[in-house]
Amino acid sequence: MQGLADYRNNTKETWRNWAWNRAIELQPELRDRRRRTPANIRRVLANKTAIYLVGPEDLDRQVAIAKGFRNENLIAIDVEKENIARVRKAGGIGVCCDIADAILAWQQEQIDIVMADFCGGISTNLWRLLHSMIISQNVGGHSVLCVNMLRGRDGQSNQLREDLWNYLQSMNPQIRKCCLGNNGKDRAKILFAILLDLYAYMLRRCGCTEREVVKIGMRYVKCRSIYHYRANGQSMAWFDSLVTYGPPKIVFQPKSPEWDSETYAIIRKLKTETKHKTPDGFKKHMDGVVRMLNACKAVRTQRRAKG
Repeated sequence: MQGLADYRNNTKETWRNWAWNRAIELQPELRDRRRRTPANIRRVLANKTAIYLVGPEDLDRQVAIAKGFRNENLIAIDVEKENIARVRKAGGIGVCCDIADAILAWQQEQIDIVMADFCGGISTNLWRLLHSMIISQNVGGHSVLCVNMLRGRDGQSNQLREDLWNYLQSMNPQIRKCCLGNNGKDRAKILFAILLDLYAYMLRRCGCTEREVVKIGMRYVKCRSIYHYRANGQSMAWFDSLVTYGPPKIVFQPKSPEWDSETYAIIRKLKTETKHKTPDGFKKHMDGVVRMLNACKAVRTQRRAKG
């Protein structure tokens, strides 16, 4: 799927700055407005790690660096080799893989920001991203997730949104109302509801009773800062966005790496797309992602030593 033809248009530039600003405001050290002085913001961001979907022009890196992030702490992710090659040629760090796989296989410091600007509407790939946010041991309750979805771009997305809306009717009514509000078919609100539903699934899997799941879910909904963004053109809305914290970390420690047969079974049960028909194929694929991220880590270490 393709997004806007010109990523430098004013609407997208405004969104890009808005998204990074909201993600920055949600960093634990900067929640207090009084601490958001220019010098303190740059000091805090110098030690923050962000992974982001890069696209063809890598415009997010320019914005993030201008706000105070260090170049080696910005990890570009894309499934297109050409896009990653351009990032590296320009002096950035990039990994050619799916962003959900990168989060699952990440073995470095905590990921502070996940910036996912998708070129389409709601998709099963988004479902995989939310799942990886929940079970990864390096994405915690202080990690910020920013997702952007284009609107009205494909019939499949619109149908999936309708299916998800119907599916969410089975959620606890109190939680559903807090998540969806009056405009229940808003893409960003549906996405947050799905995130909470996956979180509830994992809580049940860890032995929580339904009463405990509802109690924890309501606490999560009420304590999380949530931002929504809707960009409108002259005759249509262009995209919907969600910026929020990841769910509080569940004590989920599988005996073997997270891409073992147990996790593979969870992914299949959640009906998310995967190209791998067997646990062994999934493990082999994820081992390859780990190798790429280890190479990325080596480059980051070298640059930090020089800096």
